[in-house]
Amino acid sequence: MDADNQSRIRQRDWFHSIEVAPGIVTPGRVPLDYLRGLVQRCALPDSLAGLRVLDVGAWDGFFSFEAERRGAREVVALDIPPVDRKGFAIARELLGSRVHYERGSVYDLSPARHGTFDLVLFLRSALPPAPSAPGPRSTALRLRRATCCSKVTCSTAA
Repeated sequence: MDADNQSRIRQRDWFHSIEVAPGIVTPGRVPLDYLRGLVQRCALPDSLAGLRVLDVGAWDGFFSFEAERRGAREVVALDIPPVDRKGFAIARELLGSRVHYERGSVYDLSPARHGTFDLVLFLRSALPPAPSAPGPRSTALRLRRATCCSKVTCSTAA
């Protein structure tokens, strides 16, 4: 990896550690081994071939890119900040990824606008830290209705 790309990686505040090239891992606050372990604990299938996947609260996109790596036909990463605010845009470019970043809230999801999904990943709470915010279970139920999806993988651990 060239010095320019290494500099771009260092200039971002990363949440996820992502291997963007062999042996090159972004300096995320959440270690790569932990993220890989979370994927195993959530029992994400080895093959997502042909599936349309939604990653709610995508941050830098670790789970979005993992779904794509596992063969998902299409992956939509949903989060509130602009795509270039964190590391998502850089990681997508360096990985040569086709993951689509959609700026928005889980509360804005609708089948009419976003279509339907075969799998929804909700692997970190994407909700604002407010006492009145619904918990993961009620949000997962809402996601099922909003995305017409029967499979929602949900975890509050980062």
